[in-house]
Amino acid sequence: MALWIKICGIRDLATAQFCVDHGANAIGLVFADSPRKVLVEEAREIAAGLPAGVEKIGVFKDSGVDKMLRVARDAGLTAIQCHYPSGGAAPGGLAVELIPAFAADALGKADFGFLADRRYLVDSPAGPGSGRAWDYARAAQGKGRAIVAGGLTPDNVANAIKRARPYGIDVSSGVESKRGIKDVALIKDFIGAARAAEKEMA
Repeated sequence: MALWIKICGIRDLATAQFCVDHGANAIGLVFADSPRKVLVEEAREIAAGLPAGVEKIGVFKDSGVDKMLRVARDAGLTAIQCHYPSGGAAPGGLAVELIPAFAADALGKADFGFLADRRYLVDSPAGPGSGRAWDYARAAQGKGRAIVAGGLTPDNVANAIKRARPYGIDVSSGVESKRGIKDVALIKDFIGAARAAEKEMA
């Protein structure tokens, strides 16, 4: 299976299209409080301008399911991602896929059997959005399709892929020139390094 790559914290269509043109499978649109936060109207414009096969994923924190589904509908999202408490099963049967996200420390401490048939994100033990690297091999403790995030950069992504052998990878601050500002050269280098590692492992 091909490595899935998501570039998160995108705020404009031009950057989103650049990511897709260079091999990203998904774009992350942040609705939580952050320098990367977008309005629903901005997200709708970005989502509408991208090819149908590209995933447009809304990123939330401490939001109710009804609110997330409403934003997903209004912005044209294909999935939503939200952090959940340790051991708390994410709701199923929704109109769009919900990708639960957990800190790495949560794995192994609770019953995560409900992840066996779904995608989920494993983030740094320092918490979501910390941008801090960690022992990515720990992501392999999960049972489903793990997406690795937290502290990834063009310099360490190949090693993270080789250690975790994940379904996918997710980056935000690691491809920024400064907080909240994406750098297209770093995006290109990141995706290139990830695809090279994928090819080497195949």
